[in-house]
Amino acid sequence: MAVNNDNKEVANSNDTVVKIRNWREARLCVNILTNQGFHFPNTERTNLVHYSNAINSSIKNNISDKKKREEFIAGIQRACVDEVIPESAFEWIKDNPRACYWIWYQVCTVTVERLSNYKEPDYERRIPSYAQGEPDNTPSASMLYLYSQLKLNLLPSSHQERFNSIIDFFDLWPNSYSAKSKYLLDLKQQWSVIFNMRDPFHWLNENDNPQCLWAWEYVSTKIHNYYIKPLSSKDYYNATYALFDTWSVHFDTKRIFFMQMSKAWGQKKYRDGLTHKVALNTYLDSEVKMKLDSLAKEEGKKINEMITSLINNAFARK
Repeated sequence: MAVNNDNKEVANSNDTVVKIRNWREARLCVNILTNQGFHFPNTERTNLVHYSNAINSSIKNNISDKKKREEFIAGIQRACVDEVIPESAFEWIKDNPRACYWIWYQVCTVTVERLSNYKEPDYERRIPSYAQGEPDNTPSASMLYLYSQLKLNLLPSSHQERFNSIIDFFDLWPNSYSAKSKYLLDLKQQWSVIFNMRDPFHWLNENDNPQCLWAWEYVSTKIHNYYIKPLSSKDYYNATYALFDTWSVHFDTKRIFFMQMSKAWGQKKYRDGLTHKVALNTYLDSEVKMKLDSLAKEEGKKINEMITSLINNAFARK
């Protein structure tokens, strides 16, 4: 973001204004304004120029003194320079829905108190004090989730929405670039431990919706998480992994669980395979049974498959 003293996008004004280059900067500006109690109109996010004009109009309407307004704008500019992590730092989750779901859950449930461990002692978002609201330092406020305080999406319905919410969280969290980078690195290292464990659902086919639904229903009846909620049939696969990945139990408990689940799926497949089959109770002469075994071995078939083949061939010759 840059300050422009001759911005022709804001009509009839020679005032210092905020020149916004992208939607991430625009989102950060609006968050700062609303947190200071400034009125910001409901402007549709379709045209960045119009959106930028609305931001600058809000600043001008709320701070009439030109010098104070320039100081405020300079503070916003510093926040954008000092706090915004480049999107390249998030590349490792951009095309990894499983990692993205896990990271989203972590930022969604981290408390203000926990994040205070990452705050640099001498860092403070340098917005002039006359424009700031009073900070809430009560114990209850420190235990709240920052994600909720920032009013971010609690029900993202897709991988892209979760990714966007993560970006918003890091953009809007009032902290330094280095502190945010350290937190993101810590999350990345924690994820690497999970990723390098045995894949618990290697048998799960992402494109098999009935199978993914069964897996989700099996896992969700045993592992409960308020935040993990698939909102489409395509999301059952990712949500199943997310429930398991965010489950805070000993690894041995997880290992036993996915062994039991894999066994349960095998039993279901076996039962489903019997849906259109009936048991055949009969007796064969021992010599005939030996001949049947020999035929099955030569054909590389099971006994039931061999009998089916003989009957079908005989029926076809009628």
